[in-house]
Parts: sequence; structure tokens; C-alpha cells
Amino acid sequence: MMEGGMQLLNRDGHSISHNSKRHYHDSFVSMNRMRQRGLLCDIVLHVSNKEIKAHKVVLASCSPYFHAMFTEMSESRQTHVTLHDIDSQALEQLVQYAYTAEIVV
Repeated sequence: MMEGGMQLLNRDGHSISHNSKRHYHDSFVSMNRMRQRGLLCDIVLHVSNKEIKAHKVVLASCSPYFHAMFTEMSESRQTHVTLHDIDSQALEQLVQYAYTAEIVV
């Protein structure tokens, strides 16, 4: 449906549909590039002496822990969060996984 209730139809009056098989993949590749460049990042995770920039929506969509943190807890209003008792390299790998669906263990 388009705005105003209009629907795109072909000559036979049937709905026109398009489905991109690469849309999700390409979107996450783009978001990961933005993360790597620090673009549109809305959270900085501090762990040990390391800063990891990310997008709350990506982390929250991939992790119940981050979903709760960014929707129900005081961290939802913060742009910097310090995490304790986690290895910085492990957190970096988990954030990378959220964007790429790839992890090295």
C-alpha cells in the first residue's frame, strides 16, 4: 500500500511485489561500515581501557542483554556505558558478530 491508500497494480490488476534477497545483508554491511567509521553511533561501550562504538538498535536487536539495557534500564538514556567483568576482546567479537553474523572462537 502506498500513502493515501493507493496500491501499485500491474496491467492485469494484480499487486506488484519486489523482494530483495540481499537487502538485510547489504544493510548490515553498511551499518558495520558506519560503525567502523564512528558514523551515527549512539553508544560507546567502555570496557577495560577500550572504547567500542556501536548502534543501540543493532545491539538490542541481536542480544536480550542489550535489549533490556537500552529499553528498560537507565543506560537507555546514556551515550556512554561502562561494562565490568567482561574481557574487552570478547565484547569486541560479540559486537562484531551483531553486525556480521561471523565470529572467531
